[in-house]
Amino acid sequence: MWFVALLLGLGIVIAICNDRSVIGLSVVIVAILGVPFLLLSLIDLGKALRDESGGNFRATKSTWLLARLQAVFGAVCMAAAAFTLYQNIPAWFASPLGFHGVLLAVWIFSAVLLVVVGFFYIYSAFARPHRGQSSEGDV
Repeated sequence: MWFVALLLGLGIVIAICNDRSVIGLSVVIVAILGVPFLLLSLIDLGKALRDESGGNFRATKSTWLLARLQAVFGAVCMAAAAFTLYQNIPAWFASPLGFHGVLLAVWIFSAVLLVVVGFFYIYSAFARPHRGQSSEGDV
């Protein structure tokens, strides 16, 4: 709820302020902090609602919608990673050895990890929890 309050407060600042630098700073704060935290909070809410309904993502319309939102977030993660791999793998093979090659290898490794994270978000949006898996304290 704090992130919703942050977004609303910054929206009010953007609407009533006349100073362009304050408006720009507010937009940057909303883009960098507000939207990702709100999205991750909604994903946690969807997980809590699915856990209450025994892992059924079709239990209510809100759990259905939040499961789809989580899957879309995972797909966006995988698409961003695929674009990063598409850009950096050819550059890594073409670059000479040195710091630039090491930096490209770090980007490639991070993109592969982002693919794994995106797949996990998509999988966990629709998979039922295992019987031995306890979700107490996760939310």
